Amino acid sequence: MKMNRYTLCMAAAALFAALALTGCSLLKVAVATGDPLSKEEMNIRTMTRGFYYDMASEVSRTADSIAAAEEAAAAAAAAAAADSLAADSAAVAE
Repeated sequence: MKMNRYTLCMAAAALFAALALTGCSLLKVAVATGDPLSKEEMNIRTMTRGFYYDMASEVSRTADSIAAAEEAAAAAAAAAAADSLAADSAAVAE
């Protein structure tokens, strides 16, 4: 298996970070083992996550459409300016 220099450096950095954090007494990883959620709480959590994903995709879609509209408006303005300049040049030439 041939590894390039970047991959090797990233693997070494990850290994170093893992070794450095292993001896850190301030870092604590724990998994909550509390009471399981009720059916209603689980439904609320699921609906909240669904709302988040729907909202994030709508925001992304809206931002993309705004950017596309701005690009189209800029292109139309540039074309109108070019037409106006051409008309002015033709009027001066006459």
